[in-house]
Amino acid sequence: MEDSPTRQRRLVPKSLGQVLKAERTRAGLSQSELADSTGLASNHIARLERGEKAFPRFDTVAKLAKELGLSLDWIAAECGLGPKRQPSARALRMVLKAVTDALARQGQTSSDLQRAQTELETALGLTHRRGARP
Repeated sequence: MEDSPTRQRRLVPKSLGQVLKAERTRAGLSQSELADSTGLASNHIARLERGEKAFPRFDTVAKLAKELGLSLDWIAAECGLGPKRQPSARALRMVLKAVTDALARQGQTSSDLQRAQTELETALGLTHRRGARP
């Protein structure tokens, strides 16, 4: 696996502090060196890395990103803040089938199953207009 910001995203998002610390370490910089090059206080960087600053200012993150050679989009994605992917209709239908099958195994009546299926379809956004393909 390549060790750079272009590597594949991990499934579990990291905190901003974890991302900053990992990238600072990868760049071979100490907290005070990064502080000197960004004009930030080293204790401020330490607090960011420890997660003590929950909502850092945008310009602070932008300075750190620039100095570490990272894009803000990449940082956001690493922290799990990128665009959310919606599951496909096919995946949702598979979930729906699994749930209705489980209900059937529990002895639910056909009217209960139909009502549950309709409620699940609505909740999952799988409802369709009459005549439309299911």
